[in-house]
Amino acid sequence: MAHRELFFAFLEDACRLEDLKLVNLEGFDWSSRTESGMTLIRIHQALEDSATFKDAMKTIEWLIASGASSTQTCTGGQSHYYWPSKPDLPRVTVQCKGRSVISYVRALQQEMRKNLKEWRVQEAFLAQVLHPLQQLPAKVSLDLECRSMRA
Repeated sequence: MAHRELFFAFLEDACRLEDLKLVNLEGFDWSSRTESGMTLIRIHQALEDSATFKDAMKTIEWLIASGASSTQTCTGGQSHYYWPSKPDLPRVTVQCKGRSVISYVRALQQEMRKNLKEWRVQEAFLAQVLHPLQQLPAKVSLDLECRSMRA
């Protein structure tokens, strides 16, 4: 139980992949969800800072190889992104409940494309997230708990 909590805490804090690998995951249930019903990988940290996109992709690929499922759906949650420095720009909001990682990423891309000028870099990252999902067996779950977008 403590290892599971630590692993989810590291994911939530967007810890480096090297730190995630140090957690004892023997017997870890890759179909675990957060208390709010979100699945494993958290892409929102990467969306907050484009400098972390490369590291986020490495983490996603590692989670795929470790056994997380791309077909697992969230049982709850909602994602909100916005630019605090641009209050006139509409928020990007996506319901997570019932969505797999693929359907979530696609819904988020569609919402971001409504204001593509502001979200171009983030939308391009989301397109990259889909590549490992289409090339490997269904083995990744993105944790879809998202925080506000930092400008």
